[in-house]
Amino acid sequence: MAKFLFRVGRWSYLNKWKVIIAWVLLLAGVGGAAAALLKPMTQEFSISGTPAIEATYRTMELFPEGGNPANSASVNLVFKAPDGEKLSDPDNDAAIDEVISYLEDNLVMGDTMRFGNPLEVSPELEQGVIDQFTEMGLPEEAAREDAENLSMVSDDETIAYTTFNFDAESPYSVEQSDKDIVTDAMNIGRDLGLQVEAGGAGFGDEIAVNTTSEIIGIGVAFLVLIFTFGSLVSAGMPLISAVVGVGLGSLGLFIATHWVELNNITPVLAVMIGLAVGIDYALFILSRYRSERATKDGPDAAGMAAGTAGSSVVFAGATVFIALFALVVANIGFLTAMGLAAAATVAIAVIVALTLIPA
Repeated sequence: MAKFLFRVGRWSYLNKWKVIIAWVLLLAGVGGAAAALLKPMTQEFSISGTPAIEATYRTMELFPEGGNPANSASVNLVFKAPDGEKLSDPDNDAAIDEVISYLEDNLVMGDTMRFGNPLEVSPELEQGVIDQFTEMGLPEEAAREDAENLSMVSDDETIAYTTFNFDAESPYSVEQSDKDIVTDAMNIGRDLGLQVEAGGAGFGDEIAVNTTSEIIGIGVAFLVLIFTFGSLVSAGMPLISAVVGVGLGSLGLFIATHWVELNNITPVLAVMIGLAVGIDYALFILSRYRSERATKDGPDAAGMAAGTAGSSVVFAGATVFIALFALVVANIGFLTAMGLAAAATVAIAVIVALTLIPA
């Protein structure tokens, strides 16, 4: 292995423009393919084979009218009366009605079983539970205790809530305009003196993948490398190597979306680990080259760096690759995709470090 890597490093040093141009062309080609084949990534997660999801599927079989409870675009709308008042006071009750009416007039909803003015809906639901359970032979006292657990109004009538589902396949497919209608309804209640808040899967913010941390990390790494090597060129080489490796890995992942549906957090692990190992592996080889350069000419120093430090890079890269690839064992779709993407990026980072750095 060491002899082979010595020859690779020496050849890359002597044929630097061939190697550099080859990597640039490869990066451009993969980028073009990604632009042509890229399909949007999904925001939805799929976790199969777990007890929780099996219970969810069983619930859907027994209660098909309720849809998928784990994927429902639900909204909980909570009302709080002003200090010293109750929601049942005429003005506050009327304010709740205004909010409910606005939603009914402007929003297409899915499940509305527990939607409405909670001061009216809650007693009806509780009484329905009591009647149903007592008909089944449950003592009335026990039935009332069960019904109280479903109450939508606090005992002191200062806080109440109502709930409904957006007419959407999942929380991630809810239109922003529908969320804006809920916000407008909340503001109506607030203007009338109530505190109104909303939550639930359907009203949550979209998952956004923020790359700020990676950019800050690259900047900090660059500053540290400048102080370490005392050279802008030497400091820039590990970063260039890491960016090329991560770029190829990420672009390859975008190409895969043409055939496989991937979650939009799939690239996160690949980028994070790819940058770390890309800088690390390049740093090993570059540091060894600087040491060897004191006694050897350029080609031999590059070959020796690739043969010695490069052997450690291959071993370290193989270890990380196997560990990430092993996420397949979890048999969870998005974790498998994240592991494979990160493993492929690590493999590319090793090859880039062994060829591009000597070049």
